[in-house]
Amino acid sequence: MKRSAELCFLVAALALLLLARTGLARFNPGTDTAAQLSDPAPADGFTVAILADRTAGAESGLAVLEQAVAEINLIRPAFVVHIGDLVPGYLRDLDRWEEDIERVKAVLDKLEVPLFPLAGNHDVITGTDNPEDHRGEELHQRHFGPLYYSFDHRGAHFICLYTEESLRSAPRMGRRQLDWLREDLSGTAARHVFVLMHKPLWEYPDAGWDAVHAMLREHPVRAVIAGHFHHYYKSQQRDGIQYYVLGVTGGQIFSPELAGGLEHYCLLRVEPDAYRLALVKPGHILPDDYIQNDDFKNMERLRFLSREETGVAAAIRSPELRPVDGRVAVIVTNPLDRPMRVTVRGIARGGRWAFRPPARSLLIGAGGRQYAYLGVRSEPVSSEELVVPEVEVQYTYVDGRGRSVPIVLRRRVPLDREAVAPLSKASIALDARAAERAWRAAPVLTTAVWQAGPFETGESGPVFRVIPTLAGIYFYAESADAFVSDFHGERILSDAVFLGALPGPGDNAAGDLTVPPVVVIFPFGPTGAGQAVRAYWDPKRAIGAEAEGVHVVGRVLEGGKGWRCEGLVPWDVLLSDPVPPSGEVRFNIGAWDNDGDLFSELHSWAPTGNATQWGRLILQSPEGD
Repeated sequence: MKRSAELCFLVAALALLLLARTGLARFNPGTDTAAQLSDPAPADGFTVAILADRTAGAESGLAVLEQAVAEINLIRPAFVVHIGDLVPGYLRDLDRWEEDIERVKAVLDKLEVPLFPLAGNHDVITGTDNPEDHRGEELHQRHFGPLYYSFDHRGAHFICLYTEESLRSAPRMGRRQLDWLREDLSGTAARHVFVLMHKPLWEYPDAGWDAVHAMLREHPVRAVIAGHFHHYYKSQQRDGIQYYVLGVTGGQIFSPELAGGLEHYCLLRVEPDAYRLALVKPGHILPDDYIQNDDFKNMERLRFLSREETGVAAAIRSPELRPVDGRVAVIVTNPLDRPMRVTVRGIARGGRWAFRPPARSLLIGAGGRQYAYLGVRSEPVSSEELVVPEVEVQYTYVDGRGRSVPIVLRRRVPLDREAVAPLSKASIALDARAAERAWRAAPVLTTAVWQAGPFETGESGPVFRVIPTLAGIYFYAESADAFVSDFHGERILSDAVFLGALPGPGDNAAGDLTVPPVVVIFPFGPTGAGQAVRAYWDPKRAIGAEAEGVHVVGRVLEGGKGWRCEGLVPWDVLLSDPVPPSGEVRFNIGAWDNDGDLFSELHSWAPTGNATQWGRLILQSPEGD
């Protein structure tokens, strides 16, 4: 019995010695999880591979991740950390979410070394826009690991923080996690500490990072590494702690490579007295100052110039009724402290537009602003043939190493649209069929996406017809739609239609005109009868009171690949006056297209942001009056 006890003691002592030598004596999970994380393999001096964001890219992004996994298996680091955003997320349908998880796990499971994943916003935020919806967090904990945790390896301590506790865009770490972090730091005797997180909290003024940094600087924290921005840059150094932001490994790229938009993963080499971080892309190992903080900030300033700073100064006439021979005025701003070479060119986008000259080159002094003028022509086209043109503004930025980087902004050209609609005495039955003869004579109002963006789907928008009457304005809409979204009670997180009008002339004089309240209609009620609110304009969400007197009937097409709706909006709801206007009104009509996630795309007859750019609806008296 005594010999058995001595043997057990010896085995336990050897196990403790082994743990001490391998650096695996301490694993501190911050939350419950059903996933099991493997211990990293021991090594003398070691390398860590860090994978960056994979979301918002094409399905081919998985191939990029798979290539990175294959290369990491050749390098054989001690373990791998994924900085977060493994799956697209933002869904309501958890079955689709689980499918996405299984696809990425099928790739990550090929790693031949342990994986330590972090949770990013795409991994935990659902499509309900509800901060109380924790289903995404539960999925992550079940499949990947705790939301925050730490572990030791070879005299180094790694802390994986969770930045998404608000389950909203604004990142946050809660008190419980902060208390856990304080206790975790006080419990480590490691020579090196590395902190990893998804969102770079130090770049968010209201995230409370200064207090966290004050905690970190009391310990041997060498680096803080984050992701989320889809751009790589070596960020600030503060109190001896170096901050980094990683780009993408299979995610969407928003900028040129020298502006931080590159596919990569990182290798973190930890030595007894130092560390090094290197970027890896196929065939290359890059230094960690490949994009410097100042260059990145300058190029981001250019990339996020507002449409007022750099954009089309005024609308041009639409060629729907007659030919166009005019010019586009483009205002171009240089916000930087150096001269900038800028090229402005017109893009027909497949339409019948012709620009002359095709491009203009400008040299704009530091902090300066100039106008570029492009002549533009178009032969007459039907509404169905109309394509909204663009101007492309390309800044040539020269970084600190003398490398030229193109920063391209695209701006749609607003068109002054006009439609003639006689006041009708026709009797219209609302059945979403538009079978009455009056519809055949009604003007056709096609829609477009008026603000170019990286997430534009390319889907065609709905086509509207309108019939003004003494009672109000009838409208009919048809739309092809790969995913008809019908989430009752979630408002603009559904497919929805809007109508807006302002009395008076529809001239597009320079200046801003506040967008008035609009009528927002959710066409697909449980009995076929839609719902309507009168709401202050918001490009994403309708907040307002029920619009009484609005009648609408919506129908989803067979197979669910499109929809139709037909409705009547009384004049007193649209213009706060029951008497139909005379002459012409500023008018706009359009629809949000939601495909079952957190994002909606707005298609409208005319631009929406400024009511001076709304179209003109010319109301004619019936013949014989």
